[in-house]
Amino acid sequence: TSGLVVVGKTRRAVDGMRQLFESRLVHKTYRALVILGNASHISEGDAGTIDAPVGGRRALTHWRCVRVVPSLRHGALAELELRPHTGRTHQLRVHCASTLMSPILGDKLYSSDSCTTNESGCGLHLCATGIEFAHPLRGAEWGPPSTVCVTTEPPPKFAARCRREAQRYQRMCAEA
Repeated sequence: TSGLVVVGKTRRAVDGMRQLFESRLVHKTYRALVILGNASHISEGDAGTIDAPVGGRRALTHWRCVRVVPSLRHGALAELELRPHTGRTHQLRVHCASTLMSPILGDKLYSSDSCTTNESGCGLHLCATGIEFAHPLRGAEWGPPSTVCVTTEPPPKFAARCRREAQRYQRMCAEA
């Protein structure tokens, strides 16, 4: 997974962040490119909630489809916004592959896709794009509470992959 990372500069900050994560008071947002295949069971604008166990424990993920791109190789790709409520190991990867039946592009563990890191723009297409939490040291002794909200765009390889897939598809349709 690429994208945002939170780092505590002091022991108190690290302990405070750990407590926020354990209490599920950190709100995380991810973007992923998933393989829809030919079924195209997800459309742009679709959204939902996945409540399915991961590793035998309850796991909850909210998702929304940002865009769908036709693909000769994969049938179609979708860019999803994912918001995990729980934080299970590989939760987003398992939920996309098993529940949505749309594995994340480049996921060698949960997909049979042959996309490899040797191919241009490949690797796991999952990126942490947003995080929001109450500052762990703000409050009674450090002044009024403050909310930290940081966002970033998905890496350029997401847009490049979508653009390449759409161009290949259009060329093939024009030739047909």
